[in-house]
Amino acid sequence: MSTPTTNSAGNLVWKPQVGLYAKVADKQRESYGGIVGALQDTAAANGFETKSYPHNFAGIIAAIQDLTLSNNAPPVTPGPNPGNGSINADGEWEQVGTIDDGRLWFDTRQGRLFIYVNNEWIQTNGADGLAVVTDTTDPPVTEDTPALGQFWFSQTHGQLFIHDGNYIDSEGNIVPSTDPGAEPFWRLINGASDGIEVPNTATVALAGNPTQRIQVPEISGDIIQAPDLNTFHTQQDYNIWSVDNLLLLEEAILNKSDVVINDQPPENPTVGLLWYDTSNLDLSIYYIDEEGDGQWVPTATPYTYDSELDAIRASITSEAVERQEKIDEVYAVINGFDFADSSTVSQIQESLNTLQSNTSAIAQGNYAISNEINSALSALDTKIEAIVIPPTPDLTPYATTDTVNLLETRLAELPTQSDVSAVIASIPNVSSFVNQQNIDTAIELLRQQCLSKNGGVINGNFVINRTNYDTPALDFSSSYRNSSEAFKLQSKAPTTNNYVTYGATNKMWEQAWKFAAEEDFCWIYNDAHKVFSITKDGPACSQLYLGDFATNDDNGRIINNKIDVRDRITSYQSAFNKIRQAVNNSTDYDSLKAGLITALANV
Repeated sequence: MSTPTTNSAGNLVWKPQVGLYAKVADKQRESYGGIVGALQDTAAANGFETKSYPHNFAGIIAAIQDLTLSNNAPPVTPGPNPGNGSINADGEWEQVGTIDDGRLWFDTRQGRLFIYVNNEWIQTNGADGLAVVTDTTDPPVTEDTPALGQFWFSQTHGQLFIHDGNYIDSEGNIVPSTDPGAEPFWRLINGASDGIEVPNTATVALAGNPTQRIQVPEISGDIIQAPDLNTFHTQQDYNIWSVDNLLLLEEAILNKSDVVINDQPPENPTVGLLWYDTSNLDLSIYYIDEEGDGQWVPTATPYTYDSELDAIRASITSEAVERQEKIDEVYAVINGFDFADSSTVSQIQESLNTLQSNTSAIAQGNYAISNEINSALSALDTKIEAIVIPPTPDLTPYATTDTVNLLETRLAELPTQSDVSAVIASIPNVSSFVNQQNIDTAIELLRQQCLSKNGGVINGNFVINRTNYDTPALDFSSSYRNSSEAFKLQSKAPTTNNYVTYGATNKMWEQAWKFAAEEDFCWIYNDAHKVFSITKDGPACSQLYLGDFATNDDNGRIINNKIDVRDRITSYQSAFNKIRQAVNNSTDYDSLKAGLITALANV
């Protein structure tokens, strides 16, 4: 709506409506899409073609430009000639006056559209439409890559060529267009000589792609020769190629017999040729294997197996006789085993009877049995243990003669009283020496005033003078866990126990300041001017620049192509307000365009 309303605070509020015609922008009125939608609505209301634009300044500018172009009808002149001229005495069109580049002309005779560029009319679909005419046999050099289907007519020989999209090298081979020295290939369509000639087989071009029409069967082998496609254009070329290959096939058929009968194989055989060898009475066929080697393969080989079968029958009979003899011998051995077993059993039975008789005689004799002997031994052990033997006296408390002699030798080696007095006289005064109590006191003092390698509490300040500039003064990099919460700080706050830590986290590649209150991470210049700030609500800064960094000099940072974001946003906001005002105040297309151009003039 173009009339503002008043809100609860008494301020005027505009509620622009877009998407009346361009429905896509119906819900975009409070963003760049609203401006694009208003322009699309204007175009649709005036019957112009509506397009899709990105929701940014580029899309707004493109929509405005399309509205400007839509007001002007396209400069197209339909007719048999482009106008502004006449046909001269030679029957050619002669242009009069100047024509601006970009002028369009629709030739009603051909149904083609042309555009005027560089003082000539050029067909707009990319091809010439009309042939390029030269008075030499050299191909035209109009451009590096002529359009597919472009014609060229050579007046010297009355020949018409077409560019079929192929390219050739200096030897006439088809190559990619990107090869060095590749030139466009012009295929001959007809070859009329001097004057006008009635088309015949020499000038009628072959229809379709010759590579698809000329399919050489594999069975022909090397007899049929593939055509040279660089010179294979007309029906005459095809007729000559067909006749030449028919003659080659006829010659191969005449020179080829169904079966060559000789004691030697024929020279230069072809695949499938039969040869009957009169010396060995064998029929062979000529064959080329997968590796390309040619060889004669017998079609059949006669064999007689009677003599071999007789030998096999004789061997079978002899084997049967030998096997029967062996079987008889096995039966004889088995029978012998039965007899031998009966005799052995009889002998074992006689031995058992003799053993039984001897055992009975031993039981009836005057012999001691095992239980009686064991009982007597037990009684004897009891009597031996009852015998009392006086114990051996303990002599360990007494010294032996050798011990006494050793003591006398040691006493002779000990120092005398005079020796001891001399040593005492030589001992210096040790009253000033450190004793164990002094050492214990010093250790306790070190424990209270110095840090151990396991850590402690520091009372005071550290000043680090590095001796190796290639290594850090404080290093927590042995592992990411050692880098976790490397520093812990406390901010001044109305409450206590508000801590901030810095270090690595458990997330990949993450280093973080961790805090849980109202901490304000700042860059402060000269203890007074806060340049940048980050809190839990997000980052903030008083000024922001975008640009390319250069090497610092004595005055500090250098930024090239600098953009003042604050100033730029302010100018954009001003432009938005002017655009909104222009859209609301416009009554027609001209007023809308003028207002938008004025609003964007300083952006």
